[in-house]
Amino acid sequence: MEIFERLRIFRSRWVIIVLILGLIFGGVGYVIRSRQAPVYQATARLLVGSYIKDERPTPQDVQLANDLTKTYAQLLATTAVRQGAILAFDLRNPDDTLMTPEQLQSAIKVTAEAEIPFINILASAATPELAAKKANALAQQVLFESPLTPSIDERSQQTSLQSQIKDLNA
Repeated sequence: MEIFERLRIFRSRWVIIVLILGLIFGGVGYVIRSRQAPVYQATARLLVGSYIKDERPTPQDVQLANDLTKTYAQLLATTAVRQGAILAFDLRNPDDTLMTPEQLQSAIKVTAEAEIPFINILASAATPELAAKKANALAQQVLFESPLTPSIDERSQQTSLQSQIKDLNA
């Protein structure tokens, strides 16, 4: 009989019991969440291929850009690109030590959109500035690794030639 009496009490007061349990779980969830450090995210988005600038792109141009998108997304996952981004942009941990490629990999997510030549780099960090710096560093580094990006010597030659042309025009 005790079990039936308890069930009868539960049936008559189930709304109050559910409300009390909801308040308890809600309070515990709030306390746990309020003690967690905030995580900020930043996104860099890369467009792969130059067919968008063409007046009449061919299907081959579009297909090449889509294929390159997958390749560049995989390139972003390599240790060489991550290490280059860390060194070039001086990415550091909160304790001021230089980040490792594994730490950077755990803080980013790279996705390539299907049938659209875009690569999204989502970076997470304890500060918004560091999240943006991580996303931008990886985007810049993959551009440096691109075969169409001029080398440092070529860039310095271009700068020198441009300044000479400017001087001659003056």
